[in-house]
Amino acid sequence: MFVRRVIGKRILSLMCSMLLLFASVLGVVPVAHALGANLVANPSAETSSSSKPTSWASNKWGTNTATFTHTSGGHTGNYSLNTKVTKYSSGDAKWYFTPVTVKPSTSYTFSDWYQSGVKTSVDVEVTSTTGAVSYMWLGDPAASTAWKQNTYTFTTPANAAKVTVYHSIGAVGQLTVDDYSLAETNGTTTPTTPTAPTVTVTAPAANAMVSGTTTVSATASDAVSVKSVQFKVDGVNVGAADTTTPYSISWDSKTATNGAHTITAVATNSSDLTTTSSAIPVTVSNTATPTAPTTSVTAPTSGSSVSGAIN
Repeated sequence: MFVRRVIGKRILSLMCSMLLLFASVLGVVPVAHALGANLVANPSAETSSSSKPTSWASNKWGTNTATFTHTSGGHTGNYSLNTKVTKYSSGDAKWYFTPVTVKPSTSYTFSDWYQSGVKTSVDVEVTSTTGAVSYMWLGDPAASTAWKQNTYTFTTPANAAKVTVYHSIGAVGQLTVDDYSLAETNGTTTPTTPTAPTVTVTAPAANAMVSGTTTVSATASDAVSVKSVQFKVDGVNVGAADTTTPYSISWDSKTATNGAHTITAVATNSSDLTTTSSAIPVTVSNTATPTAPTTSVTAPTSGSSVSGAIN
């Protein structure tokens, strides 16, 4: 497989060079395209189950030692996907999204954001209608210590049924990826990169004194749509995420200790990108309800006979 992929890369590289030369002679320039819906589920790896990113998997082939981490921090949101190779002789290692259904003989545009200390490789894995698997090489991104975007447009084979994309590392080093997109190419305008939503806590006011049950509310917006808003007190979820506007919850402040606390809201959009609002400081001041004291006679015992002075 490795030999076949290397040969394929060289042939495709030569073909691409010839096409670019031909285009320059004719005065043809590349045309940007509008994109359909993103087919990648959980594209920023924000959603996870049992500490593993939902709709993602990892694997390696050849002789190498690799570890795969659903790591905190990313191009956007709170998470990204890291592959670290500590020993290498052959093959590669990568994260990849669950294969998605595609149309045959159709143009698609793939993009992701990455950081890597070494050159990496991007390939499409195509599963045909008969279950046969083939590969399409898209490119070899150069090393980049800052977040950098890859964008490639390709046409699916005539018998294509499903595809996934491998952004793989084939050397000792690290590769971190985030914000995947795979969408049908269907226009002639410049594509837009999904952006994170905005969110602001609107109540209670900053530095407010709160007690009892308090309404906590927020406003959130997004270029496409807001999926949910999760409220937090001191970084801990309060209730379930609110999926409808206006976004608010009723918070029983008696569940918190008297004193200083912070309230935040986390908005998630339809691309599973998240934004955490600025923290709102509040002071909880709940007065305990007065209760009557309790008392009981402990001596003498009930029903005992007594005489003289007794305690």
